[in-house]
Amino acid sequence: MRQILNIFINDLRAVGRQFFAIVIMLAICILPALYAWFNIYANTDPYGSTKNIAIAVASDDPGVTLDDGSYVNMAQEVMDDLAAKTTIHWIVTDSVQEAIDGVYAGDTYAAVILSEDFTARMTDLSTAVSSGGAGMTYYENGKKNAVASKITQTAVTSLQQDVRAKYLGNLFSQLYSDTTELTGSANIAQAAEQVSQHIAALGAKLRTYSNVIGNILGDSVALDQLTQGGGLTFEGADTWQQQIENSTALLSQVQEQSGQAASALTGSLEDLESALQQAAKGDQAALTDAAQAAKDAQTKVQNIRSVLAHLSRLDGVSQTLTLLDTAELHLQQIRTVIEDKAVTNEQIQTCLEAMPSLEKLAAGEIRADLEQIAGGVKNAATDVQPLLKAMETMKQDIVPAIDAVQGSKDDAVAALGCLQVVLGGLADRMDELSKLAAACSSSDLLHQLDTALSGDASRFGAFLASPVEVESETVYPVKNYGTAMTPFYSVLAIWVGGVILVALIQVHPDRKKFPTATDNQCYFGRLLLFLLIGQLQAAVIVLGDIYLLKCQCLHPGMLFLAAGLASFTFVTLIYSLTVSFGDIGKAIVVVVMVVQIAGSSGSYPIEILPEIFEKIYRFFPFPYAINAMREAICGTYEMDYAVYLLELLIFAVLAFCIGLLVRKPFIGTNHFVSEKLEETELM
Repeated sequence: MRQILNIFINDLRAVGRQFFAIVIMLAICILPALYAWFNIYANTDPYGSTKNIAIAVASDDPGVTLDDGSYVNMAQEVMDDLAAKTTIHWIVTDSVQEAIDGVYAGDTYAAVILSEDFTARMTDLSTAVSSGGAGMTYYENGKKNAVASKITQTAVTSLQQDVRAKYLGNLFSQLYSDTTELTGSANIAQAAEQVSQHIAALGAKLRTYSNVIGNILGDSVALDQLTQGGGLTFEGADTWQQQIENSTALLSQVQEQSGQAASALTGSLEDLESALQQAAKGDQAALTDAAQAAKDAQTKVQNIRSVLAHLSRLDGVSQTLTLLDTAELHLQQIRTVIEDKAVTNEQIQTCLEAMPSLEKLAAGEIRADLEQIAGGVKNAATDVQPLLKAMETMKQDIVPAIDAVQGSKDDAVAALGCLQVVLGGLADRMDELSKLAAACSSSDLLHQLDTALSGDASRFGAFLASPVEVESETVYPVKNYGTAMTPFYSVLAIWVGGVILVALIQVHPDRKKFPTATDNQCYFGRLLLFLLIGQLQAAVIVLGDIYLLKCQCLHPGMLFLAAGLASFTFVTLIYSLTVSFGDIGKAIVVVVMVVQIAGSSGSYPIEILPEIFEKIYRFFPFPYAINAMREAICGTYEMDYAVYLLELLIFAVLAFCIGLLVRKPFIGTNHFVSEKLEETELM
């Protein structure tokens, strides 16, 4: 041990006696750090500067004129949107050829050409389907820069997704706008009135025919005339059945459109309250909105009343009309206040205080009454089909009845009696259907449908075009790309420092000064100097990473420890290979470094590298040192940090085995190779 320390102390004195040697040692300590710092700084945030990547975009699309007479040019809209983006430097050229020429000349990294019929495909579904969607052509300069090509491809993919979302948004907005034409309380009132009129008219006709038959049965003269072929015929039977079928269709129409009235009233009241709240805050423009909302609410109340006016025979309708009168009275009072130009804030507050009771009236009592009326109409719709079958049966019964009358007066009396019962029963059913028809206007399902269809078409279109939102949560977040690359470049710099050491400092001490020293003592004596300088190199690298480049580091102490152990392992391994194999060992060191740069998973995931690297990378020290530094920089997980360091030290043990055991058989060979290289007078 004393001899080892003597060699080490002698080396330190030799360095300290020469100013030039001190300068060289300082340079050896700093040069590896410069290598790491320049690479880390260059990679600080390269993907945050993609705004300087130029991509040309052009189109000869003339646009189209829609059916409503409006002109639209979707290609120009896309280009205008791209020109406003800052993530990529989008350049809108004057012509398509200019954009393509720019790619060939290297002025731009890529170009996107929108087809001449881009707008036609975007606005016409059939055209888009037949031609395969809206057309875009992507030109890429593959030789200019490999990374830039990936960036431009990502940008174009993002553009494609934006265009797809825009197209779907327009499509769904148009479809939604079309469906909203089906909504509205006026439509419900009209449908309810038509159903009520048809069913009432049909019931009146059936009752009239029943009464006529009753009169015939009471008048033998008329019955004689009937048996003689004169009098009642049943040519109108087909007409009755057709009227029932028409009434059935109208009843379904009411049931399909009836739910919107109360919901629309509630929505208008909510708009009114919102506008009043804004007006109370001093927003004078909100008074106009409030007045319009109050007017809309009154219109909704009047629409509901117009529906119920045709259903006055139903139970509860008069009570609902009274509630509607109360609601309209409150709305008129609010309108009178807010339409006054001299309205005060206190008056607005008074109106606001009245809104909760008004909304409760609309959403509670009025809605409940309408839903109660709806209860029977759902069953009425079910009864329509048996009614049609009954009409068919009735018609089949009537014809034999007329034949029977012609053959026998007694048979005619019996047949007409049955017919009178059938017609009377049908008339009663028509009365029931007439009372239940309007209840469809409060169907809960249709109410929900109307609520959905009466929203903002553009908002629904945007949602349906992109219904899924991704919420990202980063585990072990990293400040920037440079910080993420710090472990790789720091570890690589430590290895480069070891290579510089064996290139500039002799690995064998002067045996003349230490004639009694053994090979192992010489090995450890000179190794101590290498290890000392290696630790200084690692410390300078880490200090610069943290304090000069401001790289993220959650555990600085752990980073210093990981760098120190990495330097200890790398320097020992490089020194042992050089001592054991001479210049061949130096060549091995360089080869090992090159392999680890490519296949250590420092920059690219090992899973995407060629299979050979995935098989051999675990037999090199880089991955374990890099992973240990990542734990220190980004955060630890359980005992991973300690495991990585222990795995790294396995290579230190291997290095000592090479330097102490493997070296001895090759001592003679190394001397022979050295002599032959000296004979060349070049090496």
